[in-house]
Amino acid sequence: YNAALPSEKAAEVSEYLRKKWLAVGGDRYALDIEMPVQTGGSVVRSVQPDEDGKYKFGTQVTLTAVLENAEAACFDRWEAGAPSGHERDNPLTVKVVGDMTLKPHFRFRWTFTDANKTAITDGYWTFPVSGPAQQLVLGRPSAKGSRPDIDFSLGLEGGSITSTVEGWICDAGNGIRDYVTEVILPETMTSLGPQALRQCSKLTKVTLPSRIASIGQGAFYNSPVLTTILPSTLPETVTFVGSHAFAGCQALHADFVLANTKCELGGGYDYLYGTFYQSGVRSIDFSKTRVKETPKGFASQCPNLICVK
Repeated sequence: YNAALPSEKAAEVSEYLRKKWLAVGGDRYALDIEMPVQTGGSVVRSVQPDEDGKYKFGTQVTLTAVLENAEAACFDRWEAGAPSGHERDNPLTVKVVGDMTLKPHFRFRWTFTDANKTAITDGYWTFPVSGPAQQLVLGRPSAKGSRPDIDFSLGLEGGSITSTVEGWICDAGNGIRDYVTEVILPETMTSLGPQALRQCSKLTKVTLPSRIASIGQGAFYNSPVLTTILPSTLPETVTFVGSHAFAGCQALHADFVLANTKCELGGGYDYLYGTFYQSGVRSIDFSKTRVKETPKGFASQCPNLICVK
């Protein structure tokens, strides 16, 4: 009949027929869940499919990925099927408009790769390590497949991760700095090495250990989209912040408070190497420290800086 109707009427008729079709059952589609091997987990659905395992077109379903042993692993992301920008939502709500397959991904506890304990892995990242099992030092990592973040919060059986070496993420040869979005450092870590997270183009969030004492020179240098460092106030244990540690972090609109009386700021030989040079920092408070003179250019060319105390 559409051929005999004006175009605007044809659209109305088409929409009417579509709604009638949906009202009596309409198109039905599958929503499949592909679980990773050996996860010991499941996905809970807010709405169950019909007896054929299908949903009506347009049905909204909320999916929650859960694990039997939450201490051994945690939810990371949906590897496939999630709407763009919602890959990390858990629960995740989707609208069934066609056959869909979703696969949850989980982060697993870090383990040693061999009996000699020469490296640790979570199945994706592998770090060479040195030092005794109770005080591991990380080397430069390698990655298997796509890995958007690094999370040590699950800990390591039989050992603690306490430090990093220079450039452990930023090595251009491994390409890691081009897709890391978040780094959660372990509570046992006391020192973030020089240039540890420099020039990470997609890094947006870093969680520091509550007892960290030293942030090395260039630690976050020129990570342009870094917006969040937790805790928002640097831990009171921080006694050293290196030159150009936050330089070039233009999106970091933070209020820094250095509370340790022994805290020192590393100086650079040029204003380009100031601690906060060209960063988005809003205020800096080191009134509780023994700093009597700021290093050369420590906060030069900071357009959002309104207060130094």
